[in-house]
Amino acid sequence: MYASDQSSALQLPVPLSVPSLYVDAKDRSRHQHNIEQLAQENDYPAQLIEPIYEQLLARLRSNATVQDYLPILVAKGVRNALKEIAR
Repeated sequence: MYASDQSSALQLPVPLSVPSLYVDAKDRSRHQHNIEQLAQENDYPAQLIEPIYEQLLARLRSNATVQDYLPILVAKGVRNALKEIAR
C-alpha cells in the first residue's frame, strides 16, 4: 500500500527524505575505511566507533566549507572522544 493509494481508507504518512551523511559511494568508502582504521588502532570494535564517527561527521559537515579535511578532523575528534571514554 502506498500513501497516495486512494482506494484504501487508511492513509500512510509519506516518509520524509533524510539527507545522506555521505556524498556518494566513494565518500562512504573513504569514511568507512577511517572507521575501520580507528577501530584497529584503538582495539575497539568498528560498531562502537561508527556512531561516534558519524555523529561527529554530521556535526562538522554541516559547517564545513572545505570537505577534503573532514576525514582528518573527524578521526581526531573520535580519538579525543575515545580518550575521554577510557578515563
